Amino acid sequence: MESTEELIGRCTGPDNSPQVKKRAFDQLVRRFQDMVFGWAYARLGHVSLAQDVAQETFLVAYGELAKLRQPAAFPGWLRRIALRQCNRFIRAKKLPQLSLEAASSTPDPQADPLRTSENNQLREHVQGAIAALPEHERQAVTLFYISGYSAREVAAFLGTSETALTNRLRRARGRLKERLIDMVQDHLQAERPSRDQAFAQTIRQAVEGDWSAIGEMATQSAPFDFFKEEWVDNRRSFDAGARIRHHYVLDDPEGGPVLGYGAIEQDEPGGDRYRLFLVCSSAVLQRDVGTALWDQLMSDLRREGARSVWLREGVRHFPAQAPERDLLDFFASHGFAQRRGVWDLYLSLEEADWDPLQAGCRALADRGITISSLAEEMQADPTALEKHAELINSWLPDVFQDQSYPPARVADIEAALERSTIAPAGQSCFVAKHEGIQVGCFSFRRDMADSPHLRLGMAGVRPDYRRQGVAAVLAVQGLEWARSQGFESIRAFGDHRDSAGLGWADKMGLRRRLGMVVMEKLLE
Repeated sequence: MESTEELIGRCTGPDNSPQVKKRAFDQLVRRFQDMVFGWAYARLGHVSLAQDVAQETFLVAYGELAKLRQPAAFPGWLRRIALRQCNRFIRAKKLPQLSLEAASSTPDPQADPLRTSENNQLREHVQGAIAALPEHERQAVTLFYISGYSAREVAAFLGTSETALTNRLRRARGRLKERLIDMVQDHLQAERPSRDQAFAQTIRQAVEGDWSAIGEMATQSAPFDFFKEEWVDNRRSFDAGARIRHHYVLDDPEGGPVLGYGAIEQDEPGGDRYRLFLVCSSAVLQRDVGTALWDQLMSDLRREGARSVWLREGVRHFPAQAPERDLLDFFASHGFAQRRGVWDLYLSLEEADWDPLQAGCRALADRGITISSLAEEMQADPTALEKHAELINSWLPDVFQDQSYPPARVADIEAALERSTIAPAGQSCFVAKHEGIQVGCFSFRRDMADSPHLRLGMAGVRPDYRRQGVAAVLAVQGLEWARSQGFESIRAFGDHRDSAGLGWADKMGLRRRLGMVVMEKLLE
């Protein structure tokens, strides 16, 4: 049998494949799962919470194992991770839930009521005896009797000497009667994770080496291959120092490619709204893989105090059709409601032809409607931002008809300009004016400073100026500017219920490549 140090070496070896590393870590889980569970149970006094702590401990340990400098220190290092997880549960003040101990007292209609009552009283007696021991003695007894660990193994995990452990066990036995010791051992071994293989799951934290496989799986399981690299880059560049993320992969127990990926990402630092990702094929989803990842992520959301969780999934049609239908049905069955349906729109600036729209540009100019950039307006008019906020608020309610949406404020516009990667700020926002009033706008943004692609930002026209060609003229001016600056393409999103907006996009030559369904679940 390989030593713990040898297994850690296989887990962290730079030349080892992910499958080799995973098999080695599985052996570490099987070797220490009862130890971690028993220690958490001795500290928390609750079977189901101890199981949660043990699962979290190994998930964290897998992601941080490369940081362990001395493999021989693994038992104590693992205990310290378990301590952090226990403290998180204690600080979170989790709502009371039905524990396995309480569940065992639920009457079974087919069982003998007298026997059930006797068993429950016996369990309570044993649990009370364990709980009455001082903490150090409780830990020693729990770990020594739960799964046949040697005194040397228990002492190494607890970070104490064998002599000190022996003294703790002797004092604990003195407090427990001989018959009760046998009952304690039976009780602990009945709850230990190693009694079956369910604990050593294939879910683990995602690591850097997983991204290639995750990207390929995402391409195969969802119709967004044309921006797969961008999707993966966004996940890899997530700022874990500022926002919370929990993410996992589900390994193939037979050593094949990963079967699924699941993640929650905090929207804003300190916020209580999270975005959910669940990537797996329909076939894998039907094998309850999606449920396994879902259960883990929901546990994380509860612990983080999340208020709501949302997701955005790709679809080819509205309403969605297979294969994405299976995934959307899965989310609907777990309490998500659809908030929006969005088309992804794309335009190559090299191929674009706006000659048919030039007549509209001349007609607007004849009417006295002029086009300028927001940067120019800010230089000429100190109230330009107030007028711009008023313009946005004139058409924003029409876009978000069935949703509450905060009105635009000058502070919001200023913040957006400060975040802009296009200089000078406001240069990429085009404004239509008539008699001193802003009547329409068309703007771009760029996700990364060196990207040759632009996204359509805020775009809209006052209701009383619609159907007069204002939007088309703004778009032509903006797109001509983008082409003159060397940008290659434009992307935009259009609500699938916005027939007017989609009609405008068709007129401008934007192609519909893929739709997105936005769903949300309230957790309070």
